[in-house]
Amino acid sequence: MRVTLHTMLVLVRSLPCLLSLLVILAGPACLMAQNLETIGQRSPLLLNGSVSLRTVFYGANDLSDRRESFSYVLSGSLNANFYELALPFSYTLSEQDRSFSQPFNQFGLSPRYKWITAHLGFRNLNLSRFTLAGHQMFGAGVELNPGHFRLALMYGQLNRAVQQDTTAEHLQIPAYERSGFGGRLGFGSELNHVDLLFLKAVDDTNSIRRPSSESGIRPGENLVLGLKARFEIIDGLNVFMDAAVSDYTRDIRSDPLDDDNDVVAALSGIITPRTSTQIYSALNTGFNARIDKFNLKADYTRIDPDYQSMGAYYMANDLEQINIAPSIALLDYKLRINAALNYQHDNLQDKKRATTTRVAPRLNVSFAPNSSFGVDLQVGDMLTTQADGTQRLNDTLRMDQRNPTVTLTPRYVIIDTTLTHTFFLTLMYQELVDNNSFTSEFSEYDNSNLNFSYALAFVRESLNLSASVSVARLNNFGGEFTNSGFSLGAEKALMDNTLNLNSSLSAAFQDFGSTTSLGLGGNYVLAEQHNFNLNFSLTTSSVDSGNDNQSFSEYTAVAGYVFTF
Repeated sequence: MRVTLHTMLVLVRSLPCLLSLLVILAGPACLMAQNLETIGQRSPLLLNGSVSLRTVFYGANDLSDRRESFSYVLSGSLNANFYELALPFSYTLSEQDRSFSQPFNQFGLSPRYKWITAHLGFRNLNLSRFTLAGHQMFGAGVELNPGHFRLALMYGQLNRAVQQDTTAEHLQIPAYERSGFGGRLGFGSELNHVDLLFLKAVDDTNSIRRPSSESGIRPGENLVLGLKARFEIIDGLNVFMDAAVSDYTRDIRSDPLDDDNDVVAALSGIITPRTSTQIYSALNTGFNARIDKFNLKADYTRIDPDYQSMGAYYMANDLEQINIAPSIALLDYKLRINAALNYQHDNLQDKKRATTTRVAPRLNVSFAPNSSFGVDLQVGDMLTTQADGTQRLNDTLRMDQRNPTVTLTPRYVIIDTTLTHTFFLTLMYQELVDNNSFTSEFSEYDNSNLNFSYALAFVRESLNLSASVSVARLNNFGGEFTNSGFSLGAEKALMDNTLNLNSSLSAAFQDFGSTTSLGLGGNYVLAEQHNFNLNFSLTTSSVDSGNDNQSFSEYTAVAGYVFTF
């Protein structure tokens, strides 16, 4: 099997060299599926791209420069499409760096013909949440979907080998070369199907020198078997399930188990159970129901502690969770109500010092009686509590908190043929309530925000004006802090919308100082292919730190040009 995998990887790696005979340098991209059925139905070669130049001028007073006083970036791209085979080129040139990016460093191709799809090179493949879940694989695969059959097979490299280097300036985590194969055998359609899934992956112990024990890196092996199903029971009601069992060996150098064990005997020839092998399970199941204007979604998730799959970059585990989310539309969809309740806890095997439970209710109400007026209300909370686990919790450390949040957002719009007025108000209140008397003095806080904005659009004149004010207050163990601010803006389109001018002025005021910003800009489009832009910003800040009053100012000017074809 290793010889076959090595031969396949060599063939796939040769693809970039073969294609580089047609293109020398090309930009970073991963190619999506190519439909071979379009051959003969369109022009075989299509070209498009762009060239852009961006220059930046910067200066500051009473402040150390945050960037170079002058910088530029010249970049471009060329996309050559042969039927639906995409060959992208790109380059970037600046005063700091010159680089050509070659997509064939990570080349991927997925040609498709009718019910056959092939995957070659670098592909991010997905079988299910608990098996192969979007992990990048360098290799080959094929999907066959004739009629109601759902077949898939993929084979390749999951991780490259990385040698440990303790002399490198930057931390370099060693890694063994990891190869694997996976597949799907199923029957049905997208709405109704049953899929059997599998993934087998193993690290090559000879791919790198043995890393130090301090690195914690050990060669592993993993076999994951999964079942994924979805059924529409009746119109408006469907159920789903995604389950998997993972046999994970943390160190394939550890001793094998005796073969007189029933589990060991069952896995004989597929994987070798060892003293470092653990078996974990994961499950997600639920239903979606719709009756007229009422919807109900519910699901249950249980993932064992330490559940892992070599086909997933990250997997939350030690988790049991229930989600319920009803929603309804009333008054001819003028009133919409969405609710949700999430309940979860950890410590499924009672091995942690404490069990943490979280309950998160949420309610959203949206009312829009007409096209002019509407209001949204959002109410939520997060309740976190802890109970004794393997040890009795100290009351000074036990969590018992609530984090309620309320947001109210009314809006009003006046529209006619010449003017449009838009009024928008946002009110938000949030607090943290700590029921632990030992920690509440330093953890509790409350925060409130108010923001009001107004926009005026002169339709015929292509002129837009806007203004907003905001006030915020935070109260915690350090005291009460307030800040406020305002902003003004204007936009004007000229010359049949080919020239657009804009300006803005904003200010923020805190207890310890203030900041003011001014912005001016313009954009001009010539013959739909040439785009010229110029922007200028000036920021001044004053900070009062007791006896010392510090102030500074800085400006940035950006000029750019883009040509598209």
